[in-house]
Amino acid sequence: MKIQYLTKLKDYPYDDNLKNDDTLVNEGISLEEINSLEQNWNNGNKFPLILRELLFLAGNYCNVFDYGVFDSQEDFQEFAREDFTESNKTISRPFFVLDYNTGYNYLFIYLDEGDNPRIHMASPSHDSLNWIEYLSDYNIKTYSEYAIDCIRKGIGFY
Repeated sequence: MKIQYLTKLKDYPYDDNLKNDDTLVNEGISLEEINSLEQNWNNGNKFPLILRELLFLAGNYCNVFDYGVFDSQEDFQEFAREDFTESNKTISRPFFVLDYNTGYNYLFIYLDEGDNPRIHMASPSHDSLNWIEYLSDYNIKTYSEYAIDCIRKGIGFY
Protein backbone atom coordinates (compact mmCIF):
# COMPACT_ATOMS: atom_id res chain seq x y z
CA MET A 1 0.00 0.00 0.00
CA LYS A 2 1.32 3.44 -0.93
CA ILE A 3 1.47 5.70 2.15
CA GLN A 4 0.22 9.21 1.38
CA TYR A 5 -0.65 10.71 4.78
CA LEU A 6 1.25 8.82 7.46
CA THR A 7 4.80 9.02 6.16
CA LYS A 8 6.14 10.08 9.56
CA LEU A 9 4.50 7.07 11.25
CA LYS A 10 6.01 4.88 8.54
CA ASP A 11 9.45 6.46 8.99
CA TYR A 12 9.39 6.25 12.81
CA PRO A 13 7.86 2.86 13.68
CA TYR A 14 9.38 2.78 17.16
CA ASP A 15 10.34 5.03 20.06
CA ASP A 16 13.96 6.07 19.43
CA ASN A 17 14.64 5.70 23.14
CA LEU A 18 13.44 2.07 23.09
CA LYS A 19 14.49 0.92 19.62
CA ASN A 20 16.20 -2.17 21.00
CA ASP A 21 12.86 -3.42 22.35
CA ASP A 22 11.27 -5.02 19.28
CA THR A 23 7.99 -5.63 21.15
CA LEU A 24 7.26 -1.90 20.92
CA VAL A 25 7.54 -1.55 17.16
CA ASN A 26 4.44 -0.56 15.20
CA GLU A 27 2.83 -3.65 13.71
CA GLY A 28 0.29 -3.47 10.92
CA ILE A 29 -2.53 -5.72 9.84
CA SER A 30 -3.16 -7.22 6.41
CA LEU A 31 -5.28 -5.68 3.69
CA GLU A 32 -7.59 -8.68 4.05
CA GLU A 33 -8.17 -7.85 7.71
CA ILE A 34 -8.74 -4.19 6.83
CA ASN A 35 -11.34 -5.30 4.24
CA SER A 36 -13.05 -7.42 6.89
CA LEU A 37 -13.17 -4.47 9.28
CA GLU A 38 -14.71 -2.36 6.51
CA GLN A 39 -17.42 -4.98 6.04
CA ASN A 40 -18.22 -5.05 9.75
CA TRP A 41 -17.90 -1.38 10.71
CA ASN A 42 -18.53 0.62 7.54
CA ASN A 43 -21.24 -1.34 5.73
CA GLY A 44 -18.70 -2.68 3.24
CA ASN A 45 -17.56 0.80 2.22
CA LYS A 46 -13.86 1.63 2.11
CA PHE A 47 -12.47 3.35 5.18
CA PRO A 48 -10.99 6.82 4.79
CA LEU A 49 -7.56 6.46 3.19
CA ILE A 50 -5.73 7.67 6.29
CA LEU A 51 -7.40 5.00 8.45
CA ARG A 52 -6.45 2.31 5.95
CA GLU A 53 -2.86 3.58 6.16
CA LEU A 54 -2.91 3.57 9.97
CA LEU A 55 -4.22 0.01 10.12
CA PHE A 56 -1.76 -1.17 7.47
CA LEU A 57 1.21 0.39 9.30
CA ALA A 58 0.13 -0.08 12.90
CA GLY A 59 -3.26 -1.79 13.22
CA ASN A 60 -2.02 -4.49 15.57
CA TYR A 61 0.25 -2.31 17.69
CA CYS A 62 0.87 1.43 17.56
CA ASN A 63 3.19 3.70 19.53
CA VAL A 64 0.78 6.60 18.99
CA PHE A 65 -2.67 5.10 19.54
CA ASP A 66 -3.47 2.74 22.42
CA TYR A 67 -5.69 -0.15 21.34
CA GLY A 68 -5.89 -1.63 24.82
CA VAL A 69 -5.26 -5.28 25.59
CA PHE A 70 -7.48 -6.67 22.86
CA ASP A 71 -6.48 -9.49 20.54
CA SER A 72 -7.63 -7.68 17.42
CA GLN A 73 -9.12 -4.48 16.05
CA GLU A 74 -12.40 -6.39 15.77
CA ASP A 75 -12.40 -7.10 19.52
CA PHE A 76 -11.40 -3.50 20.27
CA GLN A 77 -14.26 -2.08 18.18
CA GLU A 78 -16.77 -4.44 19.80
CA PHE A 79 -15.57 -3.52 23.29
CA ALA A 80 -15.95 0.20 22.66
CA ARG A 81 -19.47 -0.19 21.32
CA GLU A 82 -20.45 -2.37 24.29
CA ASP A 83 -19.07 0.31 26.62
CA PHE A 84 -21.18 2.94 24.85
CA THR A 85 -24.27 0.75 25.10
CA GLU A 86 -23.72 0.01 28.80
CA SER A 87 -23.42 3.78 29.37
CA ASN A 88 -26.65 4.38 27.40
CA LYS A 89 -24.76 6.31 24.74
CA THR A 90 -25.19 5.94 21.00
CA ILE A 91 -23.29 7.14 17.95
CA SER A 92 -25.61 7.04 14.96
CA ARG A 93 -23.01 7.65 12.25
CA PRO A 94 -20.41 5.09 11.14
CA PHE A 95 -17.26 5.48 13.24
CA PHE A 96 -14.01 3.77 14.12
CA VAL A 97 -12.31 3.89 17.50
CA LEU A 98 -8.60 4.76 17.43
CA ASP A 99 -7.59 4.88 21.08
CA TYR A 100 -8.76 3.70 24.49
CA ASN A 101 -7.77 5.54 27.65
CA THR A 102 -8.44 3.13 30.51
CA GLY A 103 -12.19 3.35 30.29
CA TYR A 104 -12.41 7.11 30.60
CA ASN A 105 -12.54 8.12 26.96
CA TYR A 106 -12.00 7.03 23.41
CA LEU A 107 -10.55 8.77 20.40
CA PHE A 108 -12.45 8.01 17.21
CA ILE A 109 -13.22 9.24 13.72
CA TYR A 110 -16.45 9.35 11.79
CA LEU A 111 -16.12 7.29 8.64
CA ASP A 112 -18.24 9.64 6.51
CA GLU A 113 -15.94 12.70 6.61
CA GLY A 114 -13.63 12.04 3.65
CA ASP A 115 -10.13 10.59 3.45
CA ASN A 116 -8.65 12.58 6.35
CA PRO A 117 -11.35 13.07 9.01
CA ARG A 118 -10.79 14.94 12.26
CA ILE A 119 -10.49 13.11 15.56
CA HIS A 120 -13.28 13.17 18.14
CA MET A 121 -13.20 12.19 21.79
CA ALA A 122 -16.04 10.25 23.39
CA SER A 123 -16.43 10.03 27.16
CA PRO A 124 -19.33 7.59 27.60
CA SER A 125 -19.14 7.62 31.40
CA HIS A 126 -19.96 11.34 31.49
CA ASP A 127 -23.57 12.15 32.24
CA SER A 128 -23.41 15.25 30.08
CA LEU A 129 -25.26 15.53 26.80
CA ASN A 130 -21.95 16.72 25.37
CA TRP A 131 -20.13 13.43 25.84
CA ILE A 132 -18.56 13.76 22.38
CA GLU A 133 -16.22 16.58 21.40
CA TYR A 134 -13.78 16.98 18.56
CA LEU A 135 -10.10 17.65 18.99
CA SER A 136 -10.04 20.81 16.91
CA ASP A 137 -6.40 20.69 15.89
CA TYR A 138 -6.16 17.01 15.10
CA ASN A 139 -6.77 14.48 12.41
CA ILE A 140 -4.89 11.18 12.42
CA LYS A 141 -1.92 12.72 10.56
CA THR A 142 -1.47 15.78 12.78
CA TYR A 143 -2.11 13.81 15.98
CA SER A 144 0.35 11.07 15.06
CA GLU A 145 3.02 13.60 14.02
CA TYR A 146 2.58 15.51 17.29
CA ALA A 147 2.77 12.26 19.28
CA ILE A 148 5.86 11.05 17.43
CA ASP A 149 7.60 14.37 18.10
CA CYS A 150 6.73 14.06 21.80
CA ILE A 151 7.89 10.45 21.96
CA ARG A 152 11.19 11.35 20.31
CA LYS A 153 11.70 14.14 22.87
CA GLY A 154 10.81 11.78 25.73
CA ILE A 155 7.71 13.69 26.84
CA GLY A 156 4.09 12.61 27.25
CA PHE A 157 1.53 13.52 24.63
CA TYR A 158 -1.90 12.49 25.82
